[in-house]
Amino acid sequence: MDWSVVFDDKCTPYDHQRQAAKALLAGKSVLLRAPTGSGKTEAICGPFLHSLATDGPLPRRMIYSLPMRVLATSLRDRARKWTEASRVACQHGDEPESPLFERSIVFATIDQTIESFMTCPPSLPMKLGNIPAGAVASSFLAFDEVQLLDPRRALQAMIVLLAQQRRLGIPFVVATATLPDVLVRRLQEEFQCDIPIEVDEADIRARANRSVKVSLMDKCRDLPVGEILDAAANTDGNTGVICNTVDRARQAYETLVRQPHGREVLLLHSRFLPRRRRELEARVIELCGKASNDTYHQSGAIIVATQVIEAGLDISFDVLFTELAPVDSIIQRAGRVARGGGEGALHVFSPRDEQGELAHHPYQKELCEATEARLARVTLLDWPTEQELVNDVLGEYLTPMLQETNTDVIAKLMGEAQHELNQRKARAAVRATDSCRLSIHGDPASLGEEARGLQTIGVSTYGLRRRFREGELPRLWWLQVDWDEKDDRGRPRVVPTLVTDANEIRHDAHYVCDPANARHDQDRGLVFGESGQDFPLAAPKTRPKLPQNRRRETWVEHAVRTAKVMREHFVEPEGQLWHSVAEWWDADVEDFRRRLLAIAVLHDLGKLNQYWQEAIGNKGGDPLAHSDQQVAGKPPAHATVTSHVLMHIWRRSSDHLAIPLRLAAQHHHTVGAHETPPEGYELINGWRQHVAKALQQAALPTLDLSAVPDACCAKASCKPRRPKFAFPRTYVTYCLACRALRLSDWIATGGDEDAVLRYENWFRNG
Repeated sequence: MDWSVVFDDKCTPYDHQRQAAKALLAGKSVLLRAPTGSGKTEAICGPFLHSLATDGPLPRRMIYSLPMRVLATSLRDRARKWTEASRVACQHGDEPESPLFERSIVFATIDQTIESFMTCPPSLPMKLGNIPAGAVASSFLAFDEVQLLDPRRALQAMIVLLAQQRRLGIPFVVATATLPDVLVRRLQEEFQCDIPIEVDEADIRARANRSVKVSLMDKCRDLPVGEILDAAANTDGNTGVICNTVDRARQAYETLVRQPHGREVLLLHSRFLPRRRRELEARVIELCGKASNDTYHQSGAIIVATQVIEAGLDISFDVLFTELAPVDSIIQRAGRVARGGGEGALHVFSPRDEQGELAHHPYQKELCEATEARLARVTLLDWPTEQELVNDVLGEYLTPMLQETNTDVIAKLMGEAQHELNQRKARAAVRATDSCRLSIHGDPASLGEEARGLQTIGVSTYGLRRRFREGELPRLWWLQVDWDEKDDRGRPRVVPTLVTDANEIRHDAHYVCDPANARHDQDRGLVFGESGQDFPLAAPKTRPKLPQNRRRETWVEHAVRTAKVMREHFVEPEGQLWHSVAEWWDADVEDFRRRLLAIAVLHDLGKLNQYWQEAIGNKGGDPLAHSDQQVAGKPPAHATVTSHVLMHIWRRSSDHLAIPLRLAAQHHHTVGAHETPPEGYELINGWRQHVAKALQQAALPTLDLSAVPDACCAKASCKPRRPKFAFPRTYVTYCLACRALRLSDWIATGGDEDAVLRYENWFRNG
């Protein structure tokens, strides 16, 4: 394999990177347990890019999932050095660059990947949910830094998704430096993965001559200010301080910045406005990031942060002071020490409250105490010691959580979210929600509907309730969004309502507090108890106008063109995928492919409705699929009519494969569409001949349409509305067919391959 895409001429791949590439290119899934700084990302992206360039066995798209936005952004920037920048994108709330997952490499947060698979995409209108669902189901999936996933939720949801990949024969990667044996065994047993790829630390250039000394500082201490300043004074390199909460990190920053040491002190946490946070992240990388392949900047800065820097960011400290945390977090934080080699020091301190109790929030006390007990016997942190620590502390903790019954609970919740199109339940399957959004403004009612556009900062729901109860936020508004009352542009009415009870403060909601009681400080972030200024409105998203391209196109022309696009862009290039789906159904592969193409021909069959043709102004001649004339009003629904007719065509068939294919046609505009027009439908005279002509021109077998009625004189329901998540074969086939059909329709209508990217750009700005 050619590794030059991810390495320069001076570097050669490590053995574990070669092993990962060999396994993936042989169609095997990989469990990659490798120390921080050992090139996990290159081990994953290298074989994918090789497969992409050589038309190899991996899918043509990779979705690389991470627990945090900053990690996705950081890895995207690295990957853009390896291939065309336009082929690589982020997908998360701050940078929704590929909401349809149509770029070759998409670095996404775990919630984007999992929720999209449930047809509840966080960054798209719900009606389009089956497109990203099909993209996730058909991609090469990589899950990195999995130690940061909620073991009760996101980790279980990941296992549910991997089960679908296994059924389709698509390899996947699970990677982390802290993968405990108990999780390795579960994944091996369930997915028949090879023995996990192990790494010899001596083989890693940056770690071969690296030494990280560990010291557990005295208990009953707050921030060890003197020790931090002494350490900074004794090194030309960087000093780091990681606290477990934003409040303690801000207090540490305020304490250190007042000291006379002459060094730059920087604070980074999650409660900055997005633009300022990006500026601070860039500054941290400038001060502590890579200077060359083997060295890191030695700026002498002191960086105070929360967990936002513990994984993924390629930065290095000579000395790091960290609050006590679970062992996996400690190891990840240690991975920021002496990252380029040499000697470094990790000091762990354990702040206590007024009663002398360990201040463990937001982590479980038992995990922190178990970590503290094991670290007391460690003086030097190396790779074997890290693995031993992880197994000792996390093995017992994770064992009961990794029972299949817990996975079943999350699978059930995912099924409910998909069936109800319920984004709240979809989020709950990934993480326990303990946050809401907060803005600062003195009179949100004066903004009207624009109040929704106030910039926000995520805060703890429980923390906001506490501050309200204690009287710190006497004027706090809840921005209620009333979708039943809309303005003339279809926007919902926004009603700022003063909060009168702390129980009115709920997860995920949007609140506004008075600037007399809080402020956003450029250096400290969100600060309560100080007066500030109103938050600005977020820059309005401007959707580029899609070219109208209204052209007269007959029904037969569009049907044949859509089938041609599907054959050339999806059926033939993704042949192995459809082969796997057909095998899942015990169906003949060629027959299955013909049926996919037949759905492409028939997807607009409902436009052969006489009422639809009249609505677009076609008064005679060949039936149209698209008109070049501007028409008043909206034509009646046609996709549900298509499904209703197909239901009659396949009524006597006992073939259950017909259900997901029919639903793909039914939902090729809107997920959940299920009722034909109120007036029913009446198919035009000669509709059977037009269908036969289209099938013939698409080189597909004819259908027996003799028993299909020409009309339905009343609104009818096309059941089922959606396939159930509990039946994965039907659900996954539906998602794959929906995506292929929708994108084929867009390309056929738009006239070129870039039509999908134009749609994606449009949606991401909407």
